[in-house]
Amino acid sequence: MEPDVFDPLYTATQLRHTGMLQCCEMLKHGYPTRINYAEVKARYEGHMPADVRALRLKPKDFAAAVLYGLEVPRHLYQLGESRLFFTAGGVATLDEVRACDMSVRGDAIAKRVRRWVVLRRYARALAHVRMGNQLQWLLRRVRALRAWRAALSFARVYNRGMKRLVRKATIGKRAARIQATARMRAPRRAFLEHAKELYAARRAAESARAENAAAVAAQAVARGVLLRRGLRREQAAAAEAALAHTKASVLQALFRGARERKERARRLEQLLLVLTPNACVVQRWWRAVRGEMKLRKLRSVIDRYTEGHRALITELSAMRAYYDEAAAAGGGAKTGGLGSGMGIVGTSAGRGRAPSLANAKRFEMWISLKVGLPDDAKGVIPAFAGYQVFSARSAALRGAGGYFAAFFSDASNVDLRDADGHYAVHRSWKHFDAILDYIRDGACTLPTAYVPSTYDNRPASTEESELLEFLREAHFYKLSTLVDMAMPKLLNLKYGANAQMLALLRGKRLL
Repeated sequence: MEPDVFDPLYTATQLRHTGMLQCCEMLKHGYPTRINYAEVKARYEGHMPADVRALRLKPKDFAAAVLYGLEVPRHLYQLGESRLFFTAGGVATLDEVRACDMSVRGDAIAKRVRRWVVLRRYARALAHVRMGNQLQWLLRRVRALRAWRAALSFARVYNRGMKRLVRKATIGKRAARIQATARMRAPRRAFLEHAKELYAARRAAESARAENAAAVAAQAVARGVLLRRGLRREQAAAAEAALAHTKASVLQALFRGARERKERARRLEQLLLVLTPNACVVQRWWRAVRGEMKLRKLRSVIDRYTEGHRALITELSAMRAYYDEAAAAGGGAKTGGLGSGMGIVGTSAGRGRAPSLANAKRFEMWISLKVGLPDDAKGVIPAFAGYQVFSARSAALRGAGGYFAAFFSDASNVDLRDADGHYAVHRSWKHFDAILDYIRDGACTLPTAYVPSTYDNRPASTEESELLEFLREAHFYKLSTLVDMAMPKLLNLKYGANAQMLALLRGKRLL
């Protein structure tokens, strides 16, 4: 081993033997990131809508409700007893709360959080009901088992002792029972002889009641037969009356039908002779109107779907026309004006005559620039809010041409510095590093797509959006070389698969 010598094979072997690859694999499939519930509530409660804060949820319930409201996939996190666990990079989904616009998504998030609270309460109520039913079932089972055991114990006691005692007590009474049966026969015969007339009268009364019931039933059947016959006669009469009414209705319908057919024939004749030519004219006019309506609708759909494309091509064409006019005027992009009024603060161009060369002030060799926008500026990304201080030589800024050349070539702007000695530039500092690299060295690296990592509040972006932002910044500073570098790459990235579109863009001198 030697210092400052990196052996890839030896390093990979070391990492494999120390278990680093298995550790990374475990971090990939596990939940390495953990956050306390109280910390989650303290960090994100202030960003939630007022309706969510008014619920006053516990820290654990607040974390679960916010994740449900943001529609975070369930496989990215797990809820522990006191902490919230995330997979690698999963906590970035929770940081969307800081970046999202609550005026747009606030109502939807509050609605989903309230739905989670209702579902949670329903689940808890259902669990309580099930637990109560289970406890009642267990209580009934315990009581039944207790009763069964008491009965079983009684049966056991009876089988062990009482049964034998009863058998012993009844063995000596068999002779007494036989004697009692023999003595009972003579009195029983005398009683039956004495009650013979009583039983006969009872049987006669029962027979009379049966005959009376049979007579009543026969009378009911006879009355039913007579009533059914009368009902059938009434139904037949009603059917005959309905048939007669139907025949009259059919005759009336046929008469009305014949009269209507004659009237329809007369109207058709009038339509063919008088109204048909006028109807053809109206139909041609209506088809023309409908065609115009469909054409307008189709144009509106095409305009809506191509609005972004047309806006982009218009913007790029305006940029190209500006640099062509500047080149035709002989000054090129390096002699461009200050652009819009959002540049270096306090420029004195045009306020009076420039001082003489003998009394003119000079800029220092090194210039410090304070670049940025305030936090409440419209459209600023929170990750790039605030100000950043950059330094460069004044000669390099003047030599770059365009925006800075116009400012730092005017001696009357020397004193336009803030209290810290910086010249303020009211533009975003997101791409100013690359622009300053071009001003210093004459070359820079164009931006690419950005994928956020864990605990990163900068949102993800595509290479197309990054190039468009960089192109606008380069055009603001009137750096034609950077515009010529970024514009073809942007158009090839956006329309690379459309050869016909690329040919049209070359015709407009955008490629």
